[in-house]
Amino acid sequence: MKLLYIINGLGFSNNTGIGGADKRAIEIARNANTNPQNAFDILTTSTGYSLFTNTENLNTNYYTIHQPNWWPQNLKKHLLGRMASYIYATFISFTFTSTLRSYDIYFPSSDFFFDLLPAIVFKTANHKKLACIIHHHIQNPFKRKGPLVVNVTLYFLQKFSVFLMNQFADAIFLYATPEGHFVQHQLLANYKGKVFFIKNGINADAIDIVPQQQKIYDACFVGGLRPSKGIFEFTKIWGKVVEKMPDAKFAIVGGGSQEIVDKLKYDITTAKLEKNITLTGPLATQELYKVLKQSKLFVFPSYEEGWGIAVCEAMYCGLPIVCYDLPAFEVFGEDLNKVAIGDWKCIVSSVLNLLEYSNFIKETESRLIANAKRFTWKNIAAQEMSHLHRL
Repeated sequence: MKLLYIINGLGFSNNTGIGGADKRAIEIARNANTNPQNAFDILTTSTGYSLFTNTENLNTNYYTIHQPNWWPQNLKKHLLGRMASYIYATFISFTFTSTLRSYDIYFPSSDFFFDLLPAIVFKTANHKKLACIIHHHIQNPFKRKGPLVVNVTLYFLQKFSVFLMNQFADAIFLYATPEGHFVQHQLLANYKGKVFFIKNGINADAIDIVPQQQKIYDACFVGGLRPSKGIFEFTKIWGKVVEKMPDAKFAIVGGGSQEIVDKLKYDITTAKLEKNITLTGPLATQELYKVLKQSKLFVFPSYEEGWGIAVCEAMYCGLPIVCYDLPAFEVFGEDLNKVAIGDWKCIVSSVLNLLEYSNFIKETESRLIANAKRFTWKNIAAQEMSHLHRL
């Protein structure tokens, strides 16, 4: 089987890291390519190529959309520049159509237009199969965290993508969670093709390579820096924690647009939490796992998740999770410390209670690790290969 992932979501931006959708494609490719009969290759941008080759050891072929020489450097720092890079990558992807005719299946790693539109062109021009994935639904833009114009745009872009999937997709992959079933019934009610329910996992071997660390952070967060992740609640949450524990340290791991990073830095400075909150930026895989193992807790005030790879990785590192009660997290059972969505003050209470009773953190470690062990990329890739062969 020859499959091509389209991963254009990294654009040409700086200060960005590998997101959950990207990581999923990488891990499936890593495990599927152990079989010499398979070829799981990647079409991506120059930023994606640099990140993947520097941080991931993949036996795969890359087709790269390079940043043109005339691309303004300042444009890379802003949301507008990121959108421009998405549009550019979409149209340049079309020029690869004949080069990529030998693949059996095209698989955009997200439902965004910059991944989906090239895949549709490849499918129709080369008469092959198209597999799509929807990680989560974009919520009502008037209720969603973040700028209204961005939320409205993303909301209708997803509607447009779902319309295209209904017309062109041979199969759609959804998560085996309440969130995935919501997507099936609300967004894909009229879809006539195959629907496969899937899972996400962890790279246990990569985490195990990192030795145990001294605990230097009381808590950490790992994820993309965007409003829907609840990042602008960090200073409110940690400010209250610091009132009770003045030396409490919080590490924020992840990248985002320059505007969002600057605003987060401003909030930290305004709240006088520079000594308590560390922004690491995006980290390579081993460094990321090191920070997880240097932390006592994992704080994750995200409002939208399809699964929660970072949550599962933190569990495997033995960290208690404090998060909002999202449908996607039902897959982890009762081992998460879940609070009502939006109740950041309850997150503060949970964090303080856990830090005060440190013995409880140690007592729950083995249970958290055992829970996370249920989700390994090796098993998940095998299940996915079965679905793809059926397609």
